[in-house]
Amino acid sequence: MDNKDWQTALAINDTILSRVQEWSHPYAIEAYSRAMLYEQAGKGWQRIEWLTRSAIADVRCGITDNGSSWLVAKECYESNDLERAYQFSNYSLTNASFFNAPTRFIQTYALGHDIANSYEDRLRRYSTTLYITLIALAIVLAVVFIGTIFSLRQNRRLHAVNAQLSTVNAQLSAVNSELKEADKVKEQYICRYLEVYSDYIRRLTTMARRAGEKDAAGFMDREMDNFYRSFDDTFLSLYGSFVQDFNNLLKPEARITPKPGERMTVEMRIFALILLGITSSTKIAELLCYSPNTISNYRVKMKNGALGDRDTFEQRVQQIGRII
Repeated sequence: MDNKDWQTALAINDTILSRVQEWSHPYAIEAYSRAMLYEQAGKGWQRIEWLTRSAIADVRCGITDNGSSWLVAKECYESNDLERAYQFSNYSLTNASFFNAPTRFIQTYALGHDIANSYEDRLRRYSTTLYITLIALAIVLAVVFIGTIFSLRQNRRLHAVNAQLSTVNAQLSAVNSELKEADKVKEQYICRYLEVYSDYIRRLTTMARRAGEKDAAGFMDREMDNFYRSFDDTFLSLYGSFVQDFNNLLKPEARITPKPGERMTVEMRIFALILLGITSSTKIAELLCYSPNTISNYRVKMKNGALGDRDTFEQRVQQIGRII
């Protein structure tokens, strides 16, 4: 080692190791020597391996003069593995104190002090992060609470309209009570929800017209925009990759991208309803407030842009989210 003849030094160390029992005290000493050899040779990973072997042998033999375990703790500390570094340094410090080895105690204590400080700093950061998270959660809960109160107040203002739709609400309650976690039941619920929602918009528009509201058409347009957003959010919560999966069934030039601020296009909503089992153009037109002719034209357009057999395009759309 002094002459930096690493190959010869390793050969001598191999010979010594072959003559001692593995995990014995002599093995621990020679493993430590091999680690020092690798350190001088600039081979860091081999050094860590043999330091660890030496430390394991010390533990198995009950040797308390740990020449290796505190160096393993140092490696863990420098690798930012503070939990292991803290554990190993405490172990080494306890042994050094028990063995009454002042030099080893001083070495280990200095390292342990640095590790303990770093470990405590990490715990403080975790505590701060947890505290901030709890504050953020409390703020979110407060916002939700305020929003709930606001919603309840708005509901009371619409009490007159809700009274006229009590039958619809009863139907919704019946559907809600039968809702299961299975995908089929969720789809049925969405379909029923769409029927009630669209019927609700039509009733409100009719009431607005009867009341002499001048902007009844504008009112319906705004409500339909809300309806489409609600439908998109509800549907995509069940089929999050629908937009991508739907486009994958189309030729590159026929693929469609929602406009900024929108999650789905008219074509996508039509085929979303087909996926849910609503295949009648008349029924789709009724739900989305389009003419049956418009719905049929969109369906033909998408079939013409389909990859593969156009006649099986809608069946393939209905398999989105169901193929395992």
